Amino acid sequence: MPPESAFFATESGGAAAPDPAVPRTWIVALACTVASAAVFAPALAGPFLFDDELLIASNRAVHGFDGWQSWFTHDFWDLGLGATQTVERLRYYRPLVTASYALDWALGGGSPVLFHATNLALHAVVAGLCFFTLRRWCREPIAALMATLVFALHPTKAESVAWIAGRPDVLMVLGMLLATTGVALRLRGRRAGIGLEVFGTCVAYLSKEHAVALPLLAALEGWAMAGRPAPAAKWFTWRHPVVAAALPQAMVAGAYVVLRTVWFPIRQVEIHGLSSAEHLALVMETFGRYAELVLWPGDLSLTRAALRTTADGPVLSAGYVALGSAALVGLGVIAVAWRRSRPHLAVGAAFVLLTLLPVSNLVYSGFFALTSPRLLYLPLFGLAVALAIGLSVARRRTLALAATGVVIALLATRSFVRAEDFTSGVRFWDYELSHNPDVPVALHGAVQIDLASDHPRTALIRLGCAHAAAARSFSHTGEAGAFLLTALRILAETTPDVDTAGLMKQRAFLRALLRGNPDPAVLSLPQAQFELAQQSKAAQVIRRKSFRVALILADIESRLGNETDCVGAAGAAVASCPGCLDVAGQAAVLAARVGDFEQAFAWQAVAEAQPSMRLKRQRESLELARRLRRRAASAPPRLAAQLMAQCYWTLGAWGRASAALRPYQRAIEAAGPTPVIDYARIAYRAGDHKTAQRLLERHVPEQAHTLLDEWTAATAHAPGDGVVPAGWDPAKGCYWGPLEGG
Repeated sequence: MPPESAFFATESGGAAAPDPAVPRTWIVALACTVASAAVFAPALAGPFLFDDELLIASNRAVHGFDGWQSWFTHDFWDLGLGATQTVERLRYYRPLVTASYALDWALGGGSPVLFHATNLALHAVVAGLCFFTLRRWCREPIAALMATLVFALHPTKAESVAWIAGRPDVLMVLGMLLATTGVALRLRGRRAGIGLEVFGTCVAYLSKEHAVALPLLAALEGWAMAGRPAPAAKWFTWRHPVVAAALPQAMVAGAYVVLRTVWFPIRQVEIHGLSSAEHLALVMETFGRYAELVLWPGDLSLTRAALRTTADGPVLSAGYVALGSAALVGLGVIAVAWRRSRPHLAVGAAFVLLTLLPVSNLVYSGFFALTSPRLLYLPLFGLAVALAIGLSVARRRTLALAATGVVIALLATRSFVRAEDFTSGVRFWDYELSHNPDVPVALHGAVQIDLASDHPRTALIRLGCAHAAAARSFSHTGEAGAFLLTALRILAETTPDVDTAGLMKQRAFLRALLRGNPDPAVLSLPQAQFELAQQSKAAQVIRRKSFRVALILADIESRLGNETDCVGAAGAAVASCPGCLDVAGQAAVLAARVGDFEQAFAWQAVAEAQPSMRLKRQRESLELARRLRRRAASAPPRLAAQLMAQCYWTLGAWGRASAALRPYQRAIEAAGPTPVIDYARIAYRAGDHKTAQRLLERHVPEQAHTLLDEWTAATAHAPGDGVVPAGWDPAKGCYWGPLEGG
């Protein structure tokens, strides 16, 4: 067997002769890295999106290195906010990913640009390693180059490269290729091989669980070194390169599986009523969706394969089941029928199949979607292996290379376009919503964009649609409960303080949810109608998050003037989730609204266990409100009212501020236009729009229209005028239009 390059020794262990092609090989590898980064470069302008917000922007564990030990003792989604104890989640172990986020945060000051740049750089390095690995295995530089470009530029890579949260796949494959290179060196007697193999193995297993496929790459390395022979019984000897390469990695994989099963089980979820036949069909549909993603990557949304369920069980697609069965049978036939006549292609087909197994849902972990583009990051390396081997032995090689070149150009174009979808939250969720208008994850994201754009009524309409769709097609997830919680929060925030009847109806509904009565809880308002069966999965989700319900209830109690009930509900929320720092922060503001500053600052101190500028500003607001309230206690009545209004204004208690000033309205009108505008603003925020409009038209008619428009645009408490947003289709029962705002 001729040497591959000067970097490797010959099979007999002697030093390899210098290879004049080595400089050109490195140039080609560099070209692969540049192309891989350039195609996804538009993502550099992107913000934190979706999971990025939780994993990075709001995750105090990556905002410094003080608590680095927790990266190795907690699961990936234990974000230190306490709320994780109240939700179901998959327990992933990815400390190296968290460490990389912390390093990016420290170097870039929290800017998402450096996070995106790191993703691009890591993917570029993976592309270079992929080229060197394929060149060792197929011994044809051109075939290795074309296969590497298919792997690196495939549109499914966008989710892993352009989305910061997709980094685990990139880091894992980087570690696997480093470990495989170490295996190659070890088999050739190089001392550095063992060290590199150990390092790469650690990187892979500390990045993602699918590193258990590493023995496959090691076995393929041994197979290539042995001269790519047909599978035979003589392989199973201690000294055969395949066994020598794969056995250490197989032992590591076995130990990892045992440790994870005992220490950090991922948690398998069983769908109610899922039979063996349905589970098999689910696996076949998974393979079918992967086949479509690889061969026709049109829909690249995160939620394209969301698993729908009804009372009768999962809703499966017969078309995808058939496609998956055909793809699986085809790969199996190639692997078995050609194992002697064409061992190169047989091994390549088997490698593709085996790398797909960890993401095939043979063991369903509870992931909301059967497939996702980022899950193909490693399996597409298997496809690259098969393609490289196929191109190296193709009879009409020129034609095959030309066709592959055309495919690469098309894939690169599609990847560039897809990368641009990650440049803004609106564009990102528009893409998801246009492809999956009823999927809970897409609707959650769309609601957040609505709220950020100050369109709460649109959000309520979308939430009503989402609640119904989740109860109908995603009952096993309990997402209907999550949507209801969000809707109740928005409903409370958008109900004016003067609408006492509406607030009291919401209070009764919230109390029914907390009590868990056997009868359905019903809320009927002009702007929203909800009914929840207390024994449903949605009700279970709400009960696990009872602290959220209690916070909403505390807010309503404060606005109804029930000070004791407000503090009691806020205290119940803090007690239900003592580690939820954001809950403590909200409770602090609510306690301050009703004048209990001692309790407010106690909860504020709990919240400040997570340092942030927002909490620093909140403490300043609490201190200002306390000073104003103390001054008001000894001030004359009119000044006391003004000071209390300023206190409530600081805390966002607009109804209380308006009530404090209402007895002095005539004096305010006589004081001049500035006090009138301030009072009108407070009345408007409290929901008394008629009073605000009357005052403005009487005293500052030339500014009235402009001020009202500004206040409407700047506040979530927009009047409920019944206007239906553009794009609302009553026949479809859902909001299907693009997201508003930008």
